[in-house]
Formats: sequence, structure tokens, C-alpha cells
Amino acid sequence: MQQGRKKKRHTCHRLPSHTTTHTSVGNDSCWLPGVLTSRIVSCSTVVFKFPGGKSATRRFLPTELVQVLYDFCGSLGYDELRYQLCTSFPRASLDTKTITLAAADFTGRVALHCEEL
Repeated sequence: MQQGRKKKRHTCHRLPSHTTTHTSVGNDSCWLPGVLTSRIVSCSTVVFKFPGGKSATRRFLPTELVQVLYDFCGSLGYDELRYQLCTSFPRASLDTKTITLAAADFTGRVALHCEEL
């Protein structure tokens, strides 16, 4: 018989602020927040689906702005002037980039499509 084990509670840790990623794409540059190093319930896991079948996954805090999602896509070569992010169902474009992920109701795991304009 196994004795009951206590579940270890995870906390959300950010890499130190000096590890913030600076990204340059073309003439634009942006600052991305550090990568979250452990799982936490309040973090949003966003799966990005790009044209050509490529995909990427990254975790974000609910306090991050939607603009950070566009910056992340820009760091992978998808310029926000040529591409837009859309939710899967119901299909809607993320036009308001100044709201937080929590305000956009992005909790848990979210899939976004990066579509050419």
C-alpha cells in the first residue's frame, strides 16, 4: 500500500527581468516578456497556428496585453501589418490590442490562427 502523497503546488516564475527578449523583424523591434518557467493555473497557454501548417506554443500571464501575442508572431516572421490573429470558434479577429488576455477571456488553453490579410 502506498501512503498518501502531498501534491506539490506549482508557482509561476519568470526569468529575471534582464532575460526579456528583444526581437527585431525588418525595421520594427519589440520587447517580449520572459518565458514562463513552470506551469500555473492562471497562465494562458496559447497555441498559434500559422499558414503552411506550422504551429508554436507559448504561455502568457493574464495581465499581458493582446499586443504581446502579435509581437510574439512578429518575432517568428509574421508581421502584424500582413497577418491578423483570429480565434477558432467563434471565428473573430483580435483587433483590440490594448486589452489584457484576461479581459479577452483567454484562460487555460487557447488556439489562435494567424491569417494573411
